Amino acid sequence: VVVIAILLFSVWESGYWGLRKRTDKRRGVQTMPQETNAQVSPKGMHKGSYGLGVEAGLPRFVAVPPKGKVKNGKKQDIEARIGVLLSQLHMRGELLVRLRPGCEGEVGRIRRLVGAVKHRVVHRDKLGVLLRLWLRDGGDLAAALKALLQDDAVKYAEPNYILFAAYTPNDPFLASSNTWGQGYEDLWGLHKVGAQAAWDVSKGDGVVVAVIDSGCDLKHPDIVGNLWTNSGEIAGNGRDDDNNGYADDVHGWDFVNRDADPSDDRGHGTHCAGTIASVGDNSEGVVGLAFKARVMVLKGLSASGAGTVADLSEALYYAADNGARVINCSWGGPGDSQTLHDAVVYAYDKGCVIVAAAGNDNDNADGYIPAKWSQTITVAATDPYDNKAAFSNWGTCIDVAAPGVDILSLRASGTGYGSDVPGYADYCRAQGTSMAAPHVSALAALILAAHPNYTPEQVRNVIRSSACDLGDPGFDVYFGYGRIDAAAALGVSDSGVARITQPASNETVSGTVEVRGSATADNLSSWRVDVGEGAAPSSWQNIAQGVNPVRDGLLCEWDTTAVSDGYWTLRLQVFSTTGRVFEDRVSVYVSNTTSTARVVVTPSSATLKVGETLQLTATTEGGVDTGYAWTSSDESVVVVSQDGVVTAVAEGTCTITATGNDTGARGTCSIQVVVPRVVVSPSDVTLGVGQTVQLRATTEYGVDTGYRWRSSNEAVATVDATGLVTAQAAGVAEITATGNDTGCVGTCVVTVDVLYDIGGYSVQNIIVSPDGSRLIVTIADDRKKLLSVDPNTLKVTKELTMPDGAWVYRLSPQENRMYLWQGFSQVIVAVDLTTFSIAG
Repeated sequence: VVVIAILLFSVWESGYWGLRKRTDKRRGVQTMPQETNAQVSPKGMHKGSYGLGVEAGLPRFVAVPPKGKVKNGKKQDIEARIGVLLSQLHMRGELLVRLRPGCEGEVGRIRRLVGAVKHRVVHRDKLGVLLRLWLRDGGDLAAALKALLQDDAVKYAEPNYILFAAYTPNDPFLASSNTWGQGYEDLWGLHKVGAQAAWDVSKGDGVVVAVIDSGCDLKHPDIVGNLWTNSGEIAGNGRDDDNNGYADDVHGWDFVNRDADPSDDRGHGTHCAGTIASVGDNSEGVVGLAFKARVMVLKGLSASGAGTVADLSEALYYAADNGARVINCSWGGPGDSQTLHDAVVYAYDKGCVIVAAAGNDNDNADGYIPAKWSQTITVAATDPYDNKAAFSNWGTCIDVAAPGVDILSLRASGTGYGSDVPGYADYCRAQGTSMAAPHVSALAALILAAHPNYTPEQVRNVIRSSACDLGDPGFDVYFGYGRIDAAAALGVSDSGVARITQPASNETVSGTVEVRGSATADNLSSWRVDVGEGAAPSSWQNIAQGVNPVRDGLLCEWDTTAVSDGYWTLRLQVFSTTGRVFEDRVSVYVSNTTSTARVVVTPSSATLKVGETLQLTATTEGGVDTGYAWTSSDESVVVVSQDGVVTAVAEGTCTITATGNDTGARGTCSIQVVVPRVVVSPSDVTLGVGQTVQLRATTEYGVDTGYRWRSSNEAVATVDATGLVTAQAAGVAEITATGNDTGCVGTCVVTVDVLYDIGGYSVQNIIVSPDGSRLIVTIADDRKKLLSVDPNTLKVTKELTMPDGAWVYRLSPQENRMYLWQGFSQVIVAVDLTTFSIAG
């Protein structure tokens, strides 16, 4: 309870310029890279201004760097820039420094350059290492900035700005963790995608999201307030008042049972709807990512979870014709259907953003509908640690990934759907790409609320271009363009469209091919078309480029006779003057032979562990081959013998091709190779001296009967045989868990801080009162007390005992009050900060 209370307190706290505050960096909490070309607005960020700094649910005191370069600038330019950097409220003696890629080894030198007494690596990504530095005794920030801004290893540097937590709803699960012993936030998906930062820009106000699914619990207290209402219909009169073909369709329609009651008799749809738009700020349960959107309930799946193309297609048409801007499709299957495709195209052409789940078979989603169609935004699933969910489909059709493992949401009454949440019968957990897709649908609603005139392609490109890159750099078949980042998406100031409409994905082409589509941007710099061999090319050849926008027109002509037969990928990139890149890809099969023969490889896709083998077979349709030549697109991942036996060598993806000896026709098999790995949760945690944390280890793609735990520095942190870590002294230690059977190793980096000392008290957390007159301190040795501290002398002026079980809720600048809540009973207690006493 104490740990949860501390974490909840940290959600609401802000910092003060003269003191450092702690934040817990939990497994699954990841810093999102800032856009380095964004500009700080003097009107939007200055001393005393309130903004939002949230890092996956925890305060993030970072600022967007000013526009323009300092490197090699004139002395007066650098000094002017430093003046701007220091003009905003910031932490005393702290700096944030981004090192350029390849300069990871310069950390020690940079630390010595400015006389830092301590540093922490905040994040590593393709932009380089982001450091947080603490200067001795507060240091001279101006001098340190001057040295850093002229150093070749530094991409940018800035003070550690204070941005006050702005808007976060009061729904209890948003602030709670470990309710079912999972070791991470209960609503980890919202924290992971930066929901709280996004909510300061958009909450999805009024955007209608159609959820085509098993229905919705129309009486669930945490969704009923956000159900779409058909204003043209009079409930219960048995008439079709708005002449749309459906009588009494007040909240939607049941296409399975053909009536106006789309209640949920399975639970799947209610769970999806809750992730999208569960009511926020109602002191009830969970909160949807777009908690001011409206859910149009369209029941297209029966109680068994199955649905017909007819029902689902009709639901798509209904959604498009009755005002839905977003359509969530957490369903699908292998095969094809022109009927369903026509409905998808119809809805797309009417301006609907259509979001489809990739599927849960760990298979190539390029063969699944509606996921494979270019009109949909196709979503893979990730776990709390940004790994691909083991069940998630993959393929060239994946746009982005989103949280899809152990997702907490609503449970429909009477269904028993999902896994239980102890003590909360109306809520449950579930996993699947069905759970990932609603996160993206909700993000689309947030974007459309902020930009009502955006087209589906503009929404898609914002989501893609702002995603957090996972897996291989850039696009890959497991994560698409990355895991969605709602905060970054709402920060995209310019839109663009990169879209290839011809040839179609997986189309067979020959001769000279027209490549058609759109290449536009609000601030267009240029665009280019490249081609590469295979579904995941390692190299590209440019075939066209331009500087003028193209809208649904000819991009270029591609002479396919210049390349060998087989799979090739076309890539369109659109470059903005702001540095943003919009991208689209289409994979096609080039066949310039005159033979009608077709080679079929069985199986067409497979997942193997390193060292496993698989016998592939090839047959020829429409011709005769006396044998086949087998080749691997990447022998470092998979090797294949000339009798079709593949052997998995290393983790990755690979395409195996069988070429007919006589016809020359080709067939392929996509292979995914996985390796056992141990995952420790959390993987990165900060503790105060004497604090403990329970680590957990799990093995993916393998089995371990137990784990051996070890600390790299027992003077800093010790670990027992169960994974319980105890902080001993300030410093950093790496805790490792080694699988008893696989021998694989997982790690957790433990940073131990010394707690502050103010007037003899050990300080846990510090915030500044809204009027700046005092620091409000929570003390570590008695967390039931708040201290009022003079910000100039750092002397305790008054103590206040909090009510039992009270947690900090929110500061109110207008009233100069602090609000506390007591447990899940939601009893609100007001603290008058003028008198520093309980006000009622």
